[in-house]
Amino acid sequence: MCCWLVPGLLILVLNNGLAHGQVNIALNHTASSSSVFSENGNTYGPASKVVDGNRDPFLNGFSCLLTERRVTSLAWLYIDLGNMSVVHRIEMTNRRGGSNATSSAAKDKAHRDKLKGFGMAVSSTTTMPPSQSDVCYKHPGTDRPTVFQNRTCNQIGRYVIIYNDRTNEMEICEVDVIGCPVGYHGKNCSLPCGDHCVGAQCLPNNGSCMFGCIQGFRGDRCIKECNEGTYGWNCNQTCGNCSGSDVCDHETGDCPGTCSNGYKGQKCDHANGSNRTKVY
Repeated sequence: MCCWLVPGLLILVLNNGLAHGQVNIALNHTASSSSVFSENGNTYGPASKVVDGNRDPFLNGFSCLLTERRVTSLAWLYIDLGNMSVVHRIEMTNRRGGSNATSSAAKDKAHRDKLKGFGMAVSSTTTMPPSQSDVCYKHPGTDRPTVFQNRTCNQIGRYVIIYNDRTNEMEICEVDVIGCPVGYHGKNCSLPCGDHCVGAQCLPNNGSCMFGCIQGFRGDRCIKECNEGTYGWNCNQTCGNCSGSDVCDHETGDCPGTCSNGYKGQKCDHANGSNRTKVY
């Protein structure tokens, strides 16, 4: 493991099998849970075990978090990413039945049943349950979820929350959060988002601007100027009547010179019935 330095941030470069230099930004970060289950001298936690990089899904590996039974009607886990981040997706490994040597689909059923109704959220707070606007996935609670969950979020927040308001028990072995600190994308989160993205915020996996382009630019990454004859937000404004072959400014719509006959104004979009003038 090595590191990559970007202004104000130290980003770990992880050899964890993620494709195209994607980063698990939850690895070894602070985690907390509603409770921790203990039995016969064994403690199945703490919450930090879900961010230790060990994806062993069997209880005898002691790499999973189990929340205490009958303590609360809401089971939850949150991971503090340390700063506001764009979470592209959340990968979760739930507990499997038996051991590595004795596992079977039948033994998995009871543990998958406990996962029914779970939710995933990305939030700026640790309020439980999270606000519905922060929830990026909620299981319907009907069918039996798979042991491994991979859910796309594309949301901004500091905390990743896994919760279940249907049961007081969760059995989670690992949570990987794929994303980047706000303002970065690409391999190992080493590339800054484009200057023309609104708020300089983009998706970690491809650099697409999350909230569109600033005035005068277009495309997924907002690197293209508006087509000739258009300007403004989303390039949805039509240029006025600039003189001759003049083209209006792609950001403001202002004409660089005079207006065509009969028009006035900075954008040459007001009729005045006279010859080429430009009124400021």
